[in-house]
Amino acid sequence: HPPLSVAALWITRKTFGDSLLALHTVPAALGAVTILISGLFARELGGGRIAQGLAGLATAMCPTYLGISGIYSMNAFDCVFWALAGLIVARIVNTDRPGLWLWLGAVLGLGLLNKLSMSWFGLGLGVGLLLTSERRWLATPWPWSAAVIAFVLFVPHLVWQLQHDWPQRVEKLPLRHR
Repeated sequence: HPPLSVAALWITRKTFGDSLLALHTVPAALGAVTILISGLFARELGGGRIAQGLAGLATAMCPTYLGISGIYSMNAFDCVFWALAGLIVARIVNTDRPGLWLWLGAVLGLGLLNKLSMSWFGLGLGVGLLLTSERRWLATPWPWSAAVIAFVLFVPHLVWQLQHDWPQRVEKLPLRHR
């Protein structure tokens, strides 16, 4: 697996030890960040304080997020990266600030260093750009710069995979058992 959440766990253990409190603090903090991002997302979409509070409350009470933020795994990090990337995309669309693409590239790159599923966000964003009026961005260097930043951040993991004979590859599964 990519190294980000494992490196964070190593730092947590070296700093706070192996107590249950130490191991639950990081995912709980990431859950809190996801709740905050949900409120910011509601605000970005035009919601007032009540909408922001309801978005945060809905995120806080969601059984999936409750489970993910209660145990140390790469999933707690993944939720933050997906939510933050979504918020940045919403800001790009709403504010027309091209520099935000660079932040998006950094978030996508860090997300890829945590879990490969972040590539689905990038793929979905690419399809969304092609199929909407936001395709105008594809004629600018900004989304391409974001892709380069994400790739450059992800390269160390690719190099490690290459040096270790691609241990993460998925072999073809047999179509039927014999």
